[in-house]
Amino acid sequence: MFPGQTRWLVLIVLSTCLSAGCVTYSLRQSDIYQALNNGDYAFALQVLETQKAGRRDRVLYQLNKAMLLRLSGDYLASNALLEEAKGTMQRLAATSITENITSVAVNEATRSYAGQPYEHLFLYVYKALNYLALSQPDSARVEMLQADVKIKEWLADKSLEGVKASAFMRYLSGLVFEMLGEWSDALIAYRKAHEIYRHNERSTPGFLQHDLLRLTAFQGLQDEHRMFQQLFGLEDWPAMQALQDNAELIVVHGQGFVSALQQQLIYSFSTELKHNVQIALPHYAEFYPSVVPVSVGIDQKWLQAGPVENLEQLVRDNLAARLPGITLRAVARVVVKKKLAAEARDEHFFAGVVADIAGLVTEVADTRSWLSLPANIQLLRVVLPPGEYRVRLPGHDRTERIIHLQAGEKKIISTHSSSTYH
Repeated sequence: MFPGQTRWLVLIVLSTCLSAGCVTYSLRQSDIYQALNNGDYAFALQVLETQKAGRRDRVLYQLNKAMLLRLSGDYLASNALLEEAKGTMQRLAATSITENITSVAVNEATRSYAGQPYEHLFLYVYKALNYLALSQPDSARVEMLQADVKIKEWLADKSLEGVKASAFMRYLSGLVFEMLGEWSDALIAYRKAHEIYRHNERSTPGFLQHDLLRLTAFQGLQDEHRMFQQLFGLEDWPAMQALQDNAELIVVHGQGFVSALQQQLIYSFSTELKHNVQIALPHYAEFYPSVVPVSVGIDQKWLQAGPVENLEQLVRDNLAARLPGITLRAVARVVVKKKLAAEARDEHFFAGVVADIAGLVTEVADTRSWLSLPANIQLLRVVLPPGEYRVRLPGHDRTERIIHLQAGEKKIISTHSSSTYH
């Protein structure tokens, strides 16, 4: 007869493996990920619906389905699902004691997925972009304000792992505030976007440089204006009056999809056991999707967009920030399993063998992530006289639209291409 602790471990192993807990998430989602990269969103949605969405992966089902609906142009249904995901994430913020115990004993993939901080932010981003596509800037503003509240909560929580900032989320907030004539709030958002670029040691995009100079001049902030002028080395930018007399076309383009997390097995030294133990960690492959500049056709001219967010780098930075904690927990988990196996072996040799095998089988990395996010986001912001324009958008088919712009209007169009097509 197996000792009590071993029976408990074997039961957990069986229940976890039967519910796909011993197979990595990225492997289970490989068909969907392939369809996304092929641009076959209808098939990706079909595969997603045929898979059983377990309770622990419910958030990812909601996020991926919402994005697929958005890519298909169904912005209302997409936002309904994003709102559901938001509620699910909030409920999971206080993880149950049972799930915490199981994640310590088995693996972190047994815990219900509540999303990484950057995924929370991009939920708000895509809800806002959906609202803008539906000509509802006031609703987009609500999402941006909620994202700001979330960031403030995170800053007060020192235990939270991962990247808690997005330059694009801040920039989009500024755009929304400008659309509604809230100049001070727009400038605050643009400042924060600029600070994120500087913190990440990345250059501030040209359009953001213009925005900071334009709004500091408009609000009479002479010292700050001179500081930005010296920092950027600019002498010319679109003035506020030019924007009010003319119109702006703003194209937000998502390119490709972020890489899927994979599993790697490594050896790490356990000070408690005084020898190396094998652990499973999430990691990204060496392949790094390139950022290919995209262009937008406006009548007879082609204008090049500029990068505003490299999500591929962001997701890798997020993993790097979490990896020390993940590694410590993985080693601690293996130590617990090894001790249980040793105790079982003292009472019954076969029980010890079973417990040891169970420990190896259940050592699986948590490779869950929001796979339908773009690898990078590029943006074009151009001032145009009021009138009608033939606009050719980035993508495989160079989608063409007739756009009518009025004086003082800011029109935001968001698009996506499944690969690095430009």
